[in-house]
Amino acid sequence: MDRKALRRPDEFVTTVGRIGAWLREHQQVAIVTAGGILAVGLVLGFLGWNATRHQAQSAARFHEAYTAYRNERWEDAGRGFAEVAETYAGSPFGRLARLYRGHALARQGDESGAETAYRSYLAADPGTDYLRQIALVDLAHAQERAGDVSSARTTYAEAAGLAGPFRRSARLAEARLALAAGDTEAARAAYRDELQRGADGPLRAFLESQLPAGAQPAGAQPADARS
Repeated sequence: MDRKALRRPDEFVTTVGRIGAWLREHQQVAIVTAGGILAVGLVLGFLGWNATRHQAQSAARFHEAYTAYRNERWEDAGRGFAEVAETYAGSPFGRLARLYRGHALARQGDESGAETAYRSYLAADPGTDYLRQIALVDLAHAQERAGDVSSARTTYAEAAGLAGPFRRSARLAEARLALAAGDTEAARAAYRDELQRGADGPLRAFLESQLPAGAQPAGAQPADARS
């Protein structure tokens, strides 16, 4: 299935919302006015302001790189995301920049560099299964394009084990590679599982075509018939 056909929200937009909430929560720093602890309150206030400013700077720098990415200036985008990832490594935008650097490198055909970027992003903990799944699917794509089909199959399987918009496409990609490797039983198990979960239209027809006659799982039904 074409990943672009799945209308998912852009991870940049998702993270912008999360950062916006963080900034709203930290707009005001408590000022302690009682005697000798006034100085401590002022120090805490400065640190809070500096953290907020740091987040704003990382967001602005990320947006610059993201603009280059949207305009298909892959090299500029890759450099920009690398700078954000290095300069703001501990911030949410710094972590997300690793993911987008992988995207930019993949667009340039640098599969090895993309794989390194995706692994770096995963190691930094994406924070949600949704973002982890995106990174795993893109990592698997890079591995497959680089010819490392065995690793790609394993990575697709890991992505399919997470709840998210790419669970099914990852599972089908895993089955496709299993079939190509001659592991017919693993591929059929994946197809039966997807039928059991519910599928209709062209997808259902495809899944059924991959199974021997009479091998359709009992109780399989179109997705729109499930409660």
